[in-house]
Amino acid sequence: MRWGWGLGAVLVVSACGQGEIRASDTDTAGLGGTSSTMGPVSGSPSSAPDAASTASGATSPASATEPGDSTSDPVVETTGEPSCEVPMTLYPDEDADGFGDESEPLQSCTRPAGYTPEAGDCDDDDPDVYPGAPERCGGTVDLDCDDAVPALCTSCADLLTSGNGARDGVYTIDVDSERGPKAPMQVYCDQTTSGGGWTLVQRTVWDPALTDALQTTYLQWRTLSIGDPGAGAYRMRGELWDDLQGLFDHMLRVELRRSDDGTSCMPLFYFGSNGVLDVTADGANITGMVSDVSIVNATEFSATDVGPATNCVNDGNSVPWFFGACCSTCPRYQGSYWNEAHPMVSYVNTTPDGFGNLEPDVCSAPAEPAINASVFRGANTME
Repeated sequence: MRWGWGLGAVLVVSACGQGEIRASDTDTAGLGGTSSTMGPVSGSPSSAPDAASTASGATSPASATEPGDSTSDPVVETTGEPSCEVPMTLYPDEDADGFGDESEPLQSCTRPAGYTPEAGDCDDDDPDVYPGAPERCGGTVDLDCDDAVPALCTSCADLLTSGNGARDGVYTIDVDSERGPKAPMQVYCDQTTSGGGWTLVQRTVWDPALTDALQTTYLQWRTLSIGDPGAGAYRMRGELWDDLQGLFDHMLRVELRRSDDGTSCMPLFYFGSNGVLDVTADGANITGMVSDVSIVNATEFSATDVGPATNCVNDGNSVPWFFGACCSTCPRYQGSYWNEAHPMVSYVNTTPDGFGNLEPDVCSAPAEPAINASVFRGANTME
């Protein structure tokens, strides 16, 4: 079948502006029936009006209607969805944290599910990551989308509270925060004993050759960190010790040495409170310490060149500590007690530790006694 155009055809405009040609239902007045079935025009070319009849005033079928007649005006139909003047810019929010991925914007008059008008999410798969998200110290992930990881914690207690350091081990902290002049450093954190949050400041060991490096002047004690916080003899430089005393709690951890094979017993723990440390360029003091045993034996600190008990450090081949004639808690001592200097304590069979234990409770064999038959017992490790 072939299709042609009737002279009475009408243009219909759809809602989207794309035209559709549709035949009207009006008669073509002498041109071969109605145009509702857009077929060929009836008659032969010779039956059309000639120029002479038109000039004499005869009316042709095409001019039978007047301007404005509804049968000749185009009909416009409008359909489709409502429109808005200013569509919203939306972003896909895959993790439902209220912020979306700005790389995939959507322009829409309505807000579909899973979209948000807030952009800037730097990880749209993690609901804890978004602009302005709270960050805790010690984290390794940028949570607030500021292109920086969280600040370092200032102590092991700070790290534990943040939730980013729940296990014992070596961590990096910044004791005076990122605003202070002191550089970040690695420390060992005990995060399990008695609630955790303990930052190691000193460790002495049985082997005197390993602990020798800790026998220093006061200036060296105050300004130099020595050793590895994760193992062996170690000391954090003294100027940082008082930065760590936010809670003024202190712990002494001792691993006694078995006399039969030299292995370590289970540890004993002794606790002190209220001990306020003051470190200056001239000397250090600790006051107000309350404990069941003498974790410190004097309030004034002694090194090889400073303090009231320099003889304890020099003659006793000890390391700087709070000595007083000389010690019951000795980070290292020789004198008449050992052939070489070792850590030792005097109360492990008389005063229970913080968990109620004495030497027999933690050692399957007697601990190494001092050679003079005193109450002192040797320790493989003292922290």
